[in-house]
Amino acid sequence: MTEAKHDPTEQFEEEEARTAAWRTMLGAAWGRARGSLTHPLLTAAISLGVFIVALVFINEEMTRHSLQDLKVAFEAVNPWSLLGAVACVGLAYAALTFNDRFALTMLGKSLPRARTARASIAAYALANSLGYSWVTAGTARLRLYRKWGLQPAEIGTLSFLTGSAVQVGGLTAAALGLLYAAPEIALHGPFHALVWYSLGLFLLVPGALWLIYARFGPAQSRIGEAVIHRPEVGKAFTQLAITVLEWMCAAGVLYFLLPDHGGWSYPAFLAVYVLAGLLGALSGTPGGFGIFEAAILTLAPVTQNTPGAAVALVVYRLIYTFIPLVIGTIILGLDHAAPAARPAAKAARTMGHSLGARIGARLGMTLGEATLELSPRILSTLVFMAGLVLLSSVATPALSARMQAIDAWDLRAVSDLSHFAASIVGVLLLLIAAGLWRKVAAAWGGALVLLSGGIIFSLAKGLDWEEATLLAIVLALTLPCRAAFTRKSALGPKLLSPAWIAALAGAVAAAGWLSLFAYQNVEFRAELWWDFVRDNDAARSLRALTAACVMTLFVAVWALFTPWHASRKRASDPADMARAQAILEQAENPRADVNLAFLGDKLFLFSESGKSFVMYRARGNRWIIYGDPVGLASERQALLRQVREAADQAGARPIYYAVSRELVPDFAESGYVVRKIGETAIVDLETFTLIGKDAQNLRTSRNKMAREDVRFFYSPASETAGLLDEMEPISRAWLRAHHGGEKTFSLGTFDRTYLSRFPTAYVRDKTGAMIAFASLWTTPDGEEIAIDLMRHSPSAPHGVMDYLFVEIALWAKEQHYRRFDLAMAPLSGLSDLKGAPFLVRLGAIVFEEGEEVYGFRGLRRFKDKFNPTWKPLYLCAPPDVMLPAALLDVAALTSGGLRAMVKGSG
Repeated sequence: MTEAKHDPTEQFEEEEARTAAWRTMLGAAWGRARGSLTHPLLTAAISLGVFIVALVFINEEMTRHSLQDLKVAFEAVNPWSLLGAVACVGLAYAALTFNDRFALTMLGKSLPRARTARASIAAYALANSLGYSWVTAGTARLRLYRKWGLQPAEIGTLSFLTGSAVQVGGLTAAALGLLYAAPEIALHGPFHALVWYSLGLFLLVPGALWLIYARFGPAQSRIGEAVIHRPEVGKAFTQLAITVLEWMCAAGVLYFLLPDHGGWSYPAFLAVYVLAGLLGALSGTPGGFGIFEAAILTLAPVTQNTPGAAVALVVYRLIYTFIPLVIGTIILGLDHAAPAARPAAKAARTMGHSLGARIGARLGMTLGEATLELSPRILSTLVFMAGLVLLSSVATPALSARMQAIDAWDLRAVSDLSHFAASIVGVLLLLIAAGLWRKVAAAWGGALVLLSGGIIFSLAKGLDWEEATLLAIVLALTLPCRAAFTRKSALGPKLLSPAWIAALAGAVAAAGWLSLFAYQNVEFRAELWWDFVRDNDAARSLRALTAACVMTLFVAVWALFTPWHASRKRASDPADMARAQAILEQAENPRADVNLAFLGDKLFLFSESGKSFVMYRARGNRWIIYGDPVGLASERQALLRQVREAADQAGARPIYYAVSRELVPDFAESGYVVRKIGETAIVDLETFTLIGKDAQNLRTSRNKMAREDVRFFYSPASETAGLLDEMEPISRAWLRAHHGGEKTFSLGTFDRTYLSRFPTAYVRDKTGAMIAFASLWTTPDGEEIAIDLMRHSPSAPHGVMDYLFVEIALWAKEQHYRRFDLAMAPLSGLSDLKGAPFLVRLGAIVFEEGEEVYGFRGLRRFKDKFNPTWKPLYLCAPPDVMLPAALLDVAALTSGGLRAMVKGSG
C-alpha cells in the first residue's frame, strides 16, 4: 500500500482554508482545560450552592439561639481581648511585609522597606477581602511595583511567590497544630487521632519540598521572563517560619475574640482555623465569606458559646478584613498622590518654616489628589459591603428606644417607607458595585446618590446612626475618585457577570436567613403583608426583603438572558474606511496586509491627530488588533497608550496579532508581553532569479506550464470587476473541494466589493478558460506586493499555483517592486530550548510533530523554494491575558467562530 504524500504546492494553496488549524492545536488544550467544568455559569452556580449549604450549617448551629443572645454576647466582648486581637492583626500584616521583601530578593530586586510595607498591606488587604490571593493581590502590586521599576512579568512572579509562600506557611501551621493536638481534635470530630496525625504529616510535605528546593534546587530558574534566584537554606527556613507566624497571628485574632477561646487549646484551634480558611478559599466565594464562618461554628466543641462565637466572627471580619481594606485603599491613593504632593511640600518651604504652613500646603495638595488613583475594585468592594449592611439592617428589628422616639415625633409612616426604600437601595448598591469594578463613570455617580440615600434612609427608618456612619465613610472615600472612573459604558445587565449575579444572590440569601433567624419565633402568615401596626418589625422586614428578592430575581434573569454587547459582530463604517485609506496613502513603511482594513469586518481607532490608526475586532472582552499600527512612527507610542485607555474604558484587553519585529521595542516599553508566533516569507525581488540550482524546481514548473500552453495575465484593480464572473465559480468549486467556508479577519474573502479594490493575477489554459487566480495587495509607496485570496479550479494542471507565483514575482520585479510577501508560516522559527517561554516551546513542538495535522514544515519548504528572508511575527498582549486563549480568539475570528474553526481543521 502506497503512503500518501503531501504536495507542498497544494499545502500552500490550502493556507487560507486551514490557517486556523495551527492555532486550534494550541487552543485545544486550553479549551479542554476550561471546558464545561469551568464555564462561568457553572462555577458561579457552584459557589452560590456552596454558600447556601454554609448558610444551612450556620442555621443548624444558631437555631437554638435568638437575636437577644447575640446582643448579650456583643455587650460581653472583653476590651482586653479586643486589644489583643488588634495587636495580632498588626503582627500578621507585619509578617506579610517580610514575605514581599523575601520574594523580591529571590528576583534579585531591592526596594526600601517603606515601599514594600505599603505594597504588601494594600495587596493582602485586598486579597483577604476578595479571595483569589494570587490574582487580587497582584492587582495592587502591579499598580505599585510597576512605578518602582519592576516589569509586569516580575510583578506577576512576585505575586506567585508570595501567594505560594503564604499557602505553604498555612499548610505547615495546620500540620504543626494537628501533630500537637490531634487527640483533642479527634474528641470533637468524626475521625480518629491517627487520621489527624496522618493529615498533619501530609501537610508538612509542601514546606519540606520548599526547603529541599532551597538546598538542592538549581541556582537560577525562570517563570516566564522573570529570573528566580534560589535562596539559602537558612533564609528559606526563616521565610517559612515567618509565614507560619503570620497564620498564627491571624488565628490569634479570632482566638482572642472567641469566648473561652471557643473551647480549644491554641494548637488545636490553629489547625481548625487554617482548615476553615482553606475551605473558604476553595469555595470560590469572595474572601471565603460564609464558608469560613460555617466551618468555625461547625467544627467547634459542643461547649462553645455559639452566640459569642458568632459575634466574634463578625468582629473578626471587621478588624481583620474591613479596616485593613480601608487602610489599603488610603495607601494606594496616597502613594499615587505623592508625586503631586512634592510640589506642595516645596511651596510650603518657600512660604516659611511654620509647622502650620508646611502641613497645610502638603495636606491641601495630597488630600485633593489622594483618592484619584484609588483602586476602583477596592471601592467596589466597600460599596458592596455597604449594600450588604443595609440589607442586614432591614432584616433585623429596630432598637425599641429609637422607635419610641420616632413614634413620639409621629414619623412612623416615614420610618416604614424608609425601611422599604433602604432594602431597594441596598440591592442597588450591590448592583452598582459591578459598575464600579469596571470603572464605569455612571456607576460612580450612581454610587454617590445611593450612598447618600442610604444614609438618609438609615436615619429615617430607625435612627441607625452606626450604619449611617459606615455609609458616610464609604461615601467620603468614593467622592474624590471621579477621575478613576473613565469608562463611558452605560449601566445595564452587560456589567453583571455570572459570578457577580451569584454574589448578589448570596448577599440577598444571607439577609433572608438573618431575617428568619431574627424572627424565628414569629409565625409568618399572609396577614403580615398588610400589618402596619407599630410593633410589627417582622412585617416590615418581610415586605422589604420580598422586594429585594423580586428585584434580584428580575435583574439576574435579565442579565443572564442579555447577550454580551462586545461579542456582537459589527461591520466597518464606510467613513472610517475612507479615513483609513487616506492615512494609508501617507503612511510610513506600511505592510501590504494593511489592506485587510477594507475587508469590512473591522473597527478602527484613530490617533488624536487623525494620521494613524489600528484596526480590530472585538471578541468577548478582548480587542484583537491586526498587524502594526498604521501611519506615523512618531505617533506610535501615543497611539498604543490611546488604544489601551480606550479598551480599558470598554472593559476589554487589547491584543495585537502579527506584529513586526521592528515594533517589538515599542510594545515592550508599553508593558506588553511579547511572544513569537511564526515567520513571514519575504522575497527580495531585486535579487530574485530563476537562474541557478536553487531555482530548478521553479523553472521546471514554469516550463511545464509553457508546454501545456498555460498563460499568465495581470489586470489592474479597475479591470477586476470584469473578471469576477469567471472567478466566482472557481472560488465556489475550491471551497467545496476543501470542505470549508470563507475566512475573514486575517485573510481576504470572496466579496465582490472587496476584490474590486485590488489588482488580480490569473492563469488561463489553452482554451482560454480561467483556471486560477490570486488577488494582490500592494503598498502605496510601490515597495511591497503580497498575495491575498488565491484559488484554482479542481481541473487545473498540477503545479499551476507554483507557476502563478513565479510569474507574479517576475512581473513585480519588472514593475520595480522590492519585496514579495508570501505570507506567514505558522510556528516557524520558534525555539524549544530550555528557558524559552512555555508558549514558544509548545509552538516549536507542534511545528515539529504536527505535520499530519497541518503540514507546517512542508509549507515552509515550499516557500523556501523562493529563497526568502524569514521575518518573525509576534503576539503582543497585556501581562494578565492568557496567551493561548488570545490565539484561540484569533483563530475563531478568522474561521467565523469556534465551531467553524474546529470543523475547518478537522
